[in-house]
Amino acid sequence: MFKPLDNQARRLWKVFGTIRTWFSTLTKSSERKLKREEEEIKFEEQKLQREVPRSYVQDQLSERKKRLQQKQDEFYSFKNLIDSLPKNQSPNFYFNALIDILSKLGRTEETMETGKIYTFKYIAKTKGQWYDVHPVSLIVKEGRQYWKGVNYHWERHPEYIESPIRTYAYEGMQSMFYYIKPQELEYILQVPSFFPVFISGR
Repeated sequence: MFKPLDNQARRLWKVFGTIRTWFSTLTKSSERKLKREEEEIKFEEQKLQREVPRSYVQDQLSERKKRLQQKQDEFYSFKNLIDSLPKNQSPNFYFNALIDILSKLGRTEETMETGKIYTFKYIAKTKGQWYDVHPVSLIVKEGRQYWKGVNYHWERHPEYIESPIRTYAYEGMQSMFYYIKPQELEYILQVPSFFPVFISGR
């Protein structure tokens, strides 16, 4: 069932591994930015306490604080999910928990766009190959009857597949598409929704 990686597959994994590393850098950068903004707001609040109250300044600070809270709630949704997930559940359970949060954040889309990351439910039909029921895929191409993407779930198990570039036929789609921001990928990949299935050639 397993096939050794050829040189082209190794090169492709290296390229897309570099892209994922960049996404991880975005995660850390986003977290630092949120913490820095939180500290700035706290400083401004302390400064206001020492000055004559001015309603418009207080209103601006209150609005800024509200926006920050919304960004924090969104950014930490997936970290909090990982911390709260029960162990020893099925990949379907974890996938449903993940898309529940994505749905609440308004990330449900009816189609996929090149250059964006999505998770979705997919049932393949090609015999003699492995596929993942719940891909977390960076879409690289769209055709009339398919999408092509790099499913980062396979990065830890590259021996299952011949190439990082996977083809997703329209007819195999079993759910809506759930958009994932690049800075969230590091957390998303910690959700154990990976569900590899082998289609027997018999």
